[in-house]
Amino acid sequence: APAGPQPVVKPARRTWWGGRAKAGAAPAPVGASRAAQRPYYEPRPYGAPQFGSPPRPAAFSDPAHVNSGPRLRHSVQLPLLTLLGALCGLAMTYPVVAVLVAAGWSVLARTVEASSLAIFSGAAERGRRRSDVPIAILMSPFRALPAVLTTALVMIVSGVVAAGAAIGIAVLLTGATGIAMTVESEPVLAGAMAVGVLVGWWGPAGATLRRGSRRTMRVLTLHRLGALCVSLVLGLVGAYFAVRSQASGIAPDWYPLAESFAQSLLRPF
Repeated sequence: APAGPQPVVKPARRTWWGGRAKAGAAPAPVGASRAAQRPYYEPRPYGAPQFGSPPRPAAFSDPAHVNSGPRLRHSVQLPLLTLLGALCGLAMTYPVVAVLVAAGWSVLARTVEASSLAIFSGAAERGRRRSDVPIAILMSPFRALPAVLTTALVMIVSGVVAAGAAIGIAVLLTGATGIAMTVESEPVLAGAMAVGVLVGWWGPAGATLRRGSRRTMRVLTLHRLGALCVSLVLGLVGAYFAVRSQASGIAPDWYPLAESFAQSLLRPF
């Protein structure tokens, strides 16, 4: 018997999204939504090209080119905590020197944060250049001036709070131990130093200090092993000054201030 009429298969046509529609597919009705006109994508393994999509380059299929996520940075919490301990230990022997060291660290951290922000902003706008770091180094003195002014204002607030904390610590230790404590006593100086540093860390303009301190410490430590070494050194420094302050006959040294001037400042307390 003669075969019946064969169905007419329309040739594949190119769709508006660049792919080829299935042969024989009827055109979408007029007024249909754009989502209804899109082809159905069958489930396929990750990375396999879908129907109607351009071929995937072989380089992207190589596992070596797959992004494994952001690189984790080593933690610097331990070095920063040991730095606080070293400052407290130094304050028990050389209070003024400890304050100057804390102020210098604050200026350095704020300058590093401002320079890093300038580098990242420039890289985001025009791309990374080889001259970004040299320019940041040349501009660092101009960025250090706002850091000095900010640190000076913050230290005024921290100093007032630390002075009040010193009086309170002296009263509490006197009542708890039965030993007369003054603001010149070594434990009181260490506690006041800790309070002043924490006020500067979490107080006004403390965000730039925190970010800059972490960046600076990461540059100084470079790696987890470096962070452990720096923490060990700072811990030994703080322990040395703390033990030295408890030696007989050794009183807090107010260098570089004159002893008479320091005594006149502390006399009201």
